[in-house]
Amino acid sequence: MKALYSTLIALATFVVFGPLAMSGPFPTWDKQFNSPSRFKVLKEFNNEAVFDKETGLVWEQSPDTDSSNWFGAQDRCNRLAAGNRKGWRVPMIQELASLVDPSAPPFPGLPSPLPGPTLPGGHS
Repeated sequence: MKALYSTLIALATFVVFGPLAMSGPFPTWDKQFNSPSRFKVLKEFNNEAVFDKETGLVWEQSPDTDSSNWFGAQDRCNRLAAGNRKGWRVPMIQELASLVDPSAPPFPGLPSPLPGPTLPGGHS
């Protein structure tokens, strides 16, 4: 009886949330945009944010980089209203890594597989 009950809950969850998981714009990892056309300035955000066509993320166009630690950055995001929108967050390290140009020369003194801090064209 427990197995049947668990199966019915799983099936109901799939039916309810399955369409939500399949909807919405998801990044297409089959294309790389290493040009200024990768980022689209969002007029709906008062030109204060850009849409990254490669990852599907929205970035603040000119973020304040004065925060010296994670807690300061988190506090800034909690108070931020860029483009008259709240709900900003500190990006995950993998999201930040998506901005780094892997063809850039590495930092001096680091092993060569590590890219330099070069951002793709079109990012300010």
